[in-house]
Amino acid sequence: MIFWNDHANNYKAASLKGLSAYRFGPPVGAESLWGNDDRPYVMDIDQGEVQDCFMLASAASLSIKPERIKRIFLTKELNDEGIVAVRFFVGGRPRVITIDSSVPLKNSDSNLFSQTPSDKSAWIPLLEKAYAKLAGNYEKIELGWMSEAMRIFTGAPSHRFTIGRLEPDKLW
Repeated sequence: MIFWNDHANNYKAASLKGLSAYRFGPPVGAESLWGNDDRPYVMDIDQGEVQDCFMLASAASLSIKPERIKRIFLTKELNDEGIVAVRFFVGGRPRVITIDSSVPLKNSDSNLFSQTPSDKSAWIPLLEKAYAKLAGNYEKIELGWMSEAMRIFTGAPSHRFTIGRLEPDKLW
């Protein structure tokens, strides 16, 4: 079991309040990394108990071209050892994150965080787990910016603009 206080952080995610620990198991219903149609698909994404929609929306944007998500995964299929490696970019440099294929469970019927889609793919719960490992734990990935997640996923420069502060001529 992993406890929220395993990492020094005074921040407590509102959506996870009262949850002190969770248990792990394989992604509920997952049969392969990419699912029945052998590709990541934007409709695979279903947010769970942590408010990490910025990261999930970035993954959804990238999944429009499935090869973009597939490039993140160094492991191309689930394996008997349950080891999955992904490549993120931190400070513009590639960093390999290795995880096992078990995820926190809410109950025997669902994952605690990202859900396994109907196509029985495991890519989104495992991508979320790797992102949480990079950050320190699941609690630390609550609330963020798509620009940050895109930069971590692709290594490409990304910037966030606040449109309300731009004058119309600068906006267009």
